[in-house]
Amino acid sequence: MTGEVPLGPPRLPRPEPSPASRGWGKGLAWGCGGLSVLGGLVALGAMLFFVIRGARPPMGSATRPESRPESGSTTAVRDRVAAAPIPTPWDAHATLVLTDAFNQRYLPDEASASEAMYYQRGTYHLVLHEADRLLAALYAEHPYPQVYLQVAARWVSSDTPSDGSLGFVCGFRSDDAGDTYITLEVGLDGFAGVWYYQDDTLLDGDWRPLPESLTQALQRGDWVVLNGLCTSQHVVLYLNGQVIYEDLAPWVEPDGAPGLLIATFDEPELHVAFDDFRLWSLR
Repeated sequence: MTGEVPLGPPRLPRPEPSPASRGWGKGLAWGCGGLSVLGGLVALGAMLFFVIRGARPPMGSATRPESRPESGSTTAVRDRVAAAPIPTPWDAHATLVLTDAFNQRYLPDEASASEAMYYQRGTYHLVLHEADRLLAALYAEHPYPQVYLQVAARWVSSDTPSDGSLGFVCGFRSDDAGDTYITLEVGLDGFAGVWYYQDDTLLDGDWRPLPESLTQALQRGDWVVLNGLCTSQHVVLYLNGQVIYEDLAPWVEPDGAPGLLIATFDEPELHVAFDDFRLWSLR
């Protein structure tokens, strides 16, 4: 069964937990306004937003360049996403359970000083204004143990060159011990990463370099297509049909809510647009 799910309003401020109670950074800041409670977190409709404040994961085995090439103009009117060789779900029993074309007309009444989420002309936008943060929008009513994800995305130009990332969250779940989830990220400065968190603690992950052609497409602000596979035996991230990260021994079971994310590193500004989200359940 498929259906469109509204993303709901942006994150509302809530006091941060004590840094000492969290695993690796300055703590998580949860936000909401909503109708139901999930593991102590409030969700609005099917969506739940969260922000991680603090240092982002270490660079691991890959070294990011000291200087970054100038990005091309991204001010042109949005074109249709170019056809790409999109991989199909590997499991023959995959079921398409959700599509979201982001046709809602919701706009925030007031922009936050640190982040924003809104719809615009059939796309969904996530925006961060501060460095060292991760912002995610979760489909909280669609937790599945194994999923295959697809979305179109583009980096929207900003005042300063950005070295942030965009991608997916898999397997998000929360309990008294903390939050557990996997992030699949594409860095705008030419790296892909998969990161495993358990009870708010970073367990493992690294960055791997992207092909130059894909890095250039990201930095031009082209529409690209991301796919993610999250199972107990396999985590794979694709960009325009190419495998850019593959892990055959995941550290965390991806049994939880999926979603979209953006993250900043050294630069404070990041604005990403998303379109045509699809979610398959693998059984």
